[in-house]
Amino acid sequence: MISVLLTSSAELQARLPRLTGGRLVRLEEAVTVQDQAAAAAKLDPADQQRVLTARCALRLTAATHLGAGAQEAAQLQIRRQCEQCGGPHGRPQLDGISLSSSSSARHVLTGAAAPGRDVGVDVEAIPERLSPEFTEYALHRTERGALQRLAAAAQIPAVIEHWVLKEAVLKAAGVGLNHPPGALLLGTPEVSTRWHGRTGSAELRWAPVVETGDSRVEGMWSTLIPSPRGWVAAVAARSPEDISDLAASWEDRDRGHRQLSAGLGAGRARSATDFRA
Repeated sequence: MISVLLTSSAELQARLPRLTGGRLVRLEEAVTVQDQAAAAAKLDPADQQRVLTARCALRLTAATHLGAGAQEAAQLQIRRQCEQCGGPHGRPQLDGISLSSSSSARHVLTGAAAPGRDVGVDVEAIPERLSPEFTEYALHRTERGALQRLAAAAQIPAVIEHWVLKEAVLKAAGVGLNHPPGALLLGTPEVSTRWHGRTGSAELRWAPVVETGDSRVEGMWSTLIPSPRGWVAAVAARSPEDISDLAASWEDRDRGHRQLSAGLGAGRARSATDFRA
């Protein structure tokens, strides 16, 4: 099972105290000093909040997937080192788990899977327009041909869908954009698994990599997952698996607390009535 968390800064901030029994109240408390420094290095306050949210969400995802408490998120020894320059901004790594993270505007997506599954995730907002240069860069020649047969209104969403599916694959393979996206081709979705999310269960359709110039990318699979209107999100892995949205378990927990509170309240009311009788 792959675990993912697709959330926003506002949602994560609102839920953090409940997830940790009040031990953590602010996002800064669920991350490390290094994470805070990475966020502070951004010049735009919106980018600072986005990075902080992504770092916090990744730690919560990892802690939950490992069976640890959310309050232990800041203690996880997540490492980041760029393979090209050695800087502290590479793929997140943690012993005993595969991790990936992505963010776009106010939304962040994080993923966790068992070692060797090589999970990758990507989320992107659908823009109002795209340059022809980006489409040329992102799409394989086969995809560009198919794009021309779509209605004009469907073309930009289709390009972004191809983009997130490929970004997830390249992250999962550990090669990133050093592999030209236009040289990567995914086939027709052919394997089904289940999505366990906030609105229940749904089918996921996984597409295999059918053309790549890099052996590390061979054998990867990718699928789109449910996402907020105006965004597209994808998950990739070495083999298709069921995917669980951690936010769904948060809502289940909240419903359980409300039902328990309602039951206790009703019990107290009955006891008082019986006493007066």
